[in-house]
Amino acid sequence: MYKWYSKGITPNPDIMCNSEVKFKVFLEEALEAWFDMVATGHYARISTDETWTSHLLKWVDPNKDQSYFLAGLSQFQLSKSLFPIGHLEKPRVREIAHEAWLPNADRKDSQGICFVGKVNMSDFLEKKINPKPGKVLDTSGNILWEHKWVFYYTIGQRKGLDIWGQDEPIFVVRKDIEKNEIIVGTSSDLALYEDMLFVKQWNYLSDEKISFPLKAKTKIRYRQADQDCLISEVEWGYEVKFDQDQRAIAAGQICAIYLDEELIMSGVIQ
Repeated sequence: MYKWYSKGITPNPDIMCNSEVKFKVFLEEALEAWFDMVATGHYARISTDETWTSHLLKWVDPNKDQSYFLAGLSQFQLSKSLFPIGHLEKPRVREIAHEAWLPNADRKDSQGICFVGKVNMSDFLEKKINPKPGKVLDTSGNILWEHKWVFYYTIGQRKGLDIWGQDEPIFVVRKDIEKNEIIVGTSSDLALYEDMLFVKQWNYLSDEKISFPLKAKTKIRYRQADQDCLISEVEWGYEVKFDQDQRAIAAGQICAIYLDEELIMSGVIQ
């Protein structure tokens, strides 16, 4: 995580945690202890077909579906996982917790970095990455402010810019890592929108063969509505072309690809 941020790339810590900790280190320990599978409280579903292939499906409530956070899992990890509340809506889960006198029945949803907790991100990053001040410019090249470190900011970010006196709210629209500069604009700024992204390689969640070009649905962030796209092979990877312009496509985030209710593959946005 530190390595990616130091390069100006914004990773998704929840997806990294699921892929590398919960469903890797923890799963490996469980299997070594002679357990057959692990169960978690993720709001998603797993379906197994007649060939014993596991398929990751969206949750019953699309507003709380967490399949996106599981986009980095492999077929093996899915085959050794159970989501026992995947068929229940959240109010019913809380009702069951009350009936069982569980202490977390009314606990708020967890937030923060996986296994670290709710911390100030800048304080967390400064433990291993030294700040390096630089310029904050608008899209016309005017200097507006000075930032503390370019790697902390994400495309589309509004909070934390600390720039006052603007007629409209402003957002990060681009980062220049070499020059250590941040470029900002308004929500209507064309620089904030793009109609395509690139992925170097895909993580396939099942062993089924996928052919390209492929028409599918995609998410580039959690809780985003499904976006229509066309995925094509290019010389060094894959191009994802959207039917509509997308706001704030950020390198390091995950592009999750769906066919109907199933999450079939995912890739890191370049």
